[in-house]
Amino acid sequence: VSTQSTWAFYRAAPLLSNRMIAFVLGHAIFQLGVTLSVMNFGHIWFNVGECLPEDHGIGEELDGQCSGGIIHSTVVFNLFIWMQLFNEFNARKLYGEKNIFSGLGRSPLFFAILVVCIIFQVMAVQYLGKFMHTHSLSLEQWKLCIMIASIEIPVGFLISLLPIKQWRPGPNTDNAAGLDSAKLTAIKQAKTNAGMFANNSPIRGLSAKNKWKAAIATTRMQTKVVRAMRPTTTTLPKKDYALKAWTSNRSEILYHGPIKGQELSWPNSPNTSFKR
Repeated sequence: VSTQSTWAFYRAAPLLSNRMIAFVLGHAIFQLGVTLSVMNFGHIWFNVGECLPEDHGIGEELDGQCSGGIIHSTVVFNLFIWMQLFNEFNARKLYGEKNIFSGLGRSPLFFAILVVCIIFQVMAVQYLGKFMHTHSLSLEQWKLCIMIASIEIPVGFLISLLPIKQWRPGPNTDNAAGLDSAKLTAIKQAKTNAGMFANNSPIRGLSAKNKWKAAIATTRMQTKVVRAMRPTTTTLPKKDYALKAWTSNRSEILYHGPIKGQELSWPNSPNTSFKR
């Protein structure tokens, strides 16, 4: 379903929509519950074994399992990171869409970031123990971490089913009549340029390096346009502005006028300052 035909974007709308707040709170509650449960019972669920020499002073052996030891702490850390990785799929959709995997093939950058995060997490747990203060985990412990973390996907689906009421402006507020068409057009154009839509993206098919070059060139061009259109200003009372012009003999002319609705006319005589 097209986002443009389903959702209204209002000029006075808050930065965080009701759907976003529900998303954040829902996943935060789930992740907090899982983390606290693993911190209290994970040494049993993950069969961490007896305390190691490096657990002296930090771990407590309970029924042959080391609670709070380095392996137990590594399990908590690994599980938390994997929940964030799975939640990246949920975060791709912000408007209550049910299929979080739609358009996934058009997001090579998403896959690249995900692969880099996974590689770094495996390295941090298995090979960077001294630097990350972790301990390598067994294959069974890895599987259980990933299985529990993958519950983020159905949790995200359940959150998308919540009847969240969309924010709407009051009867006498800005843009109360309907959609902000200018903002919708800008959002769609930005998504098209980023390759999120399949149709007519001007940078689709380019390499990542050329996409960066195109983005930098566009930003530079827009900056030049903004600078060219921006007048030189000085501090004036509210709703006033000043324009400066330099004549051939470098005499300064100041004109003070309202912000809108008045034409500028420059005096013939230099070194003249007048107000509206």
